[in-house]
Amino acid sequence: MKYLLTYEQVEKMAGELFTKKYKKECKVSRIYIEDRFDEDTEYWELNRMIGEYEVKAKISSEEFKKIICNELKIDATKVRTAYEGIYIEGEEIDMLNNKNDKENLVVVIDMVNGFVKEGALAAPTIQRIVPRIKEILEENEKDENGLNVIVRDTHPKDAIEFKTYGEHCIEGTKEVELIDELKPYAKNAIDFTKNSTNFMLANGVIPFLEKCYKLKRIAFVGCLSEVCVKNAAITARNYFDQVNRDVEVGVYADAIDTFNAPGHDADEVTLRALADMEANGVKIYRK
Repeated sequence: MKYLLTYEQVEKMAGELFTKKYKKECKVSRIYIEDRFDEDTEYWELNRMIGEYEVKAKISSEEFKKIICNELKIDATKVRTAYEGIYIEGEEIDMLNNKNDKENLVVVIDMVNGFVKEGALAAPTIQRIVPRIKEILEENEKDENGLNVIVRDTHPKDAIEFKTYGEHCIEGTKEVELIDELKPYAKNAIDFTKNSTNFMLANGVIPFLEKCYKLKRIAFVGCLSEVCVKNAAITARNYFDQVNRDVEVGVYADAIDTFNAPGHDADEVTLRALADMEANGVKIYRK
């Protein structure tokens, strides 16, 4: 791969650009780029030195890319970033959307076919919360500070979890797909897959949350109330407490559900799960 600019050249150019902008000598002491390129979540983190004061500035890679491309007089729509530097691709791409400056996340847990429509663990009654979830997602989409996150249970054929819950949502099957009713909201959302009952442990989740530097609230909807929703919400509350970040963690009481079975009344189980979450510091949103 031939790079338009190497990592070192980007550092040098960033320092020169900030020097010009602030009319003081600046240098970029660090540029952080994910080793694994992620179109949705990558972020440039620039530490600029201005005189005797160090100011930490964060701008999206899209914004920084435009600055670089403007300086080089090249088409920004054909430029892509990677750990080693910046390079041009042969086709136009939708470069990074600035999704790390959002304040409100709505996380949809496991509203996939395998839990709602077909498969060994599917409970069609869960569809009753779909209209409410759609309302919440639509409202969050309209909020310029909102971002929706889709989480899909997706397992390899030899998943250890199957010893507990049996086979379900195997990768490559229709069971791992988001239900059709919610697919329109996936276009502008971040998508994560998980191989356990805890979204917070899924690959890429913690790095993503670390980069959401303006985050004020994360709210959960979806299923199952007493398993994946509860695990995600309580772990999120524990995580933000541990790293000392003032982020509200909440759950919409009317937008989570579980299955009905003998000895397992969905409404009763959901109420108990809500009580457990609330006892652990999770805020419950009730109409």
